[in-house]
Amino acid sequence: MQLVQRISDYATRELQPQMQAIAPETSIATSVTNSYPGLDMETQQATVSFLWSLVGGTLAGKVDFGTEGGFFHKVAGIPSLICGPGDIGVAHKSNEYVEVSQLEEADAFLDRLTDRLSKRGALEMLGA
Repeated sequence: MQLVQRISDYATRELQPQMQAIAPETSIATSVTNSYPGLDMETQQATVSFLWSLVGGTLAGKVDFGTEGGFFHKVAGIPSLICGPGDIGVAHKSNEYVEVSQLEEADAFLDRLTDRLSKRGALEMLGA
């Protein structure tokens, strides 16, 4: 929200007077029509450790794309991670793609996840 406020302040302070010099009836109004919290899970969370164990214990990194994960985590109190196949370097761009080998890795990950969650005590391990 700080960025929105900075943009609004700039527009009101710098741009609006220039506009009104030409057309006095003009103005600039800024409003937020959609907002949701960012997802920032602590690496020590049991859920994070559990999923890392299924992908070899490495973190690919955080990205600055929007997701409902922040809402689930911060508002609903549901630990959330967003993961999936592909390379974030080509995602959400023109000509994005996912290689077949990445889909196969994702399928193997889901098999490991299903196997681990179906074992006795898996839910307790996650704190559920």
